Amino acid sequence: GGFTIFMARDNNCQEFTFNRNMTEYIDGFGDAGGDYWLGLTRIKEILDNHQRNWLKVVLIAKNFFENLYDDFSIGVAANGYPIHLGQYYTGANQGCGDSLTGAVNIEGSPFSAPGSDQTSFNCADTRRGGWWYANDSRCSESHLMSSRDAMLWPTTLGAELQDFVFLRISPYP
Repeated sequence: GGFTIFMARDNNCQEFTFNRNMTEYIDGFGDAGGDYWLGLTRIKEILDNHQRNWLKVVLIAKNFFENLYDDFSIGVAANGYPIHLGQYYTGANQGCGDSLTGAVNIEGSPFSAPGSDQTSFNCADTRRGGWWYANDSRCSESHLMSSRDAMLWPTTLGAELQDFVFLRISPYP
């Protein structure tokens, strides 16, 4: 099968905030032709259609980077949509390090949104966006849903802001 982009960010266009409440993260927001989040309900439905799914994180700044996780799923709403990622791989293009399960591992973390933080560290409000934050004072190494001035994947890219970010799902072959 094909793939589904469930999050897209363009740091070069008009400001579009991902600082949204949990209801918006559950239902989705934005425009599929620009910045958007598909919604946890729809993402879960797509993931549940296949036994196993890839998560591809595409980052574009000065270079094009692909990062893959081979067993992406999210749990049920009653448990806060906890994330499962599987093994990390670099893509066909240059990978840029594991900012999801590396030094700050988000594996098993429930989804948090501003006003509905599931951590002890107020990560969603501090980062100004929803994400699967670890219950750790560092929250997460990646900052893909933060404000535009903080869209980072610091494992190997350091403080380099990303111009474009896409998160996409595809069935495992």
